[in-house]
Amino acid sequence: MTRPEASHTNDWTGRVVFACPRIPELGGGGTATEAITRALIQRGVDVSHVTVNPGIRPSLVPTLTVFEMGDAHRTPSFRGTRGARSRARGAVTAFLKRRDRRRGLRRLRRLVDALGPRDVVVFTNVLPKIILDESGYRRSESSPIFIGQHHSTFHGAGSEWERGPKMRHFDDIDLFLALTDEDAELFQTVVDAPCSSVPNIAPSMEHSRHRPGHNVVALARYEREKRLDVMIETFAAATRHQHRDWQLHIYGDGSLRSQLEGQIRQLNIDDRVRLMGPTDDVEEVMSTAALNLLTSEFEGFPMSVLEASAMGVPTIAFDCSPGIRALVSHESGALVAPGDLAAFSVELGRLIADDQLRERLGSAARHVAATYSSDVVVDRWLTYIHECDRRRRESVRLDTGTGASS
Repeated sequence: MTRPEASHTNDWTGRVVFACPRIPELGGGGTATEAITRALIQRGVDVSHVTVNPGIRPSLVPTLTVFEMGDAHRTPSFRGTRGARSRARGAVTAFLKRRDRRRGLRRLRRLVDALGPRDVVVFTNVLPKIILDESGYRRSESSPIFIGQHHSTFHGAGSEWERGPKMRHFDDIDLFLALTDEDAELFQTVVDAPCSSVPNIAPSMEHSRHRPGHNVVALARYEREKRLDVMIETFAAATRHQHRDWQLHIYGDGSLRSQLEGQIRQLNIDDRVRLMGPTDDVEEVMSTAALNLLTSEFEGFPMSVLEASAMGVPTIAFDCSPGIRALVSHESGALVAPGDLAAFSVELGRLIADDQLRERLGSAARHVAATYSSDVVVDRWLTYIHECDRRRRESVRLDTGTGASS
């Protein structure tokens, strides 16, 4: 889809509902959705959320939770149950999950049924759309505008989309928004709706607070695709013989915590590498950071890099996606060929050793982040919404004959 020209004359006054797998959440997708939510509210837009599973904390806007039992729906009710009492507990759990699912589907369908044709539902992932389709909802002329998203690069999701079962749930959307133009072109090969792109918002950071110490940081879920084992290994190599006063602090949480703790002990670097757990004060974390690391196998348009760049902290990252290349270059950080651990360690050692280089790269990173300011990104969102609204109203006029000459 060709990006429409920005327009400020459209009289669109609808609501926006972001439908997410989970919000609030630790991941960058949830952080990005909360950022655009705040920005739209500042423009006077009525915004609410739908979360398939309960969020990790109270939401900043009215939120409908679809399945109140959350992750219980992903585990078998009778797993490992032996004996009459265990089977009885399993039967009760199965009944409660079925009831929760029925009630959740009804809640979601009622919410979408109540929306008008100028309202907008943004599916930040295909999962909420799958759940809505399961409820029996079918679109009509009075249905809201549907916009689909995926908060990752195409190559992080492409194989499962190309297999078909998930892709078909986006067959009836009005627009699909990827995070970069390159990803939009790739998603267009598997999505019928027009595809375009809108990046995430760079947060506003108080750069005057930046007092970097000998701290290298990372904000990432403790999951396989983030390759934190690689991050720990390359940091250990870069500080094995020098720079031993430098620290690596990894903020997040996830299923690999115990495994990563074991790796840190095995490498005997628990005096220099710490798993810090989740943080809700990224600005404080970045205010003392000298470098930000990202070792993911794939990324979309990572909030952690936007957050670091906004504070003037350069990032070292594997060149794993168009979004990474948009945010990190050799002028604003360091890009390393995917999987090249030796080169990553060399770049880390080089930047640790050169204060002036880090300062120069950090200044360039701030300029990059400024191009993704709230105003810039919200303008693009509203332009797409206005265009979808215009096309919807034009289609209705043609279908009813009100736009045709007699």
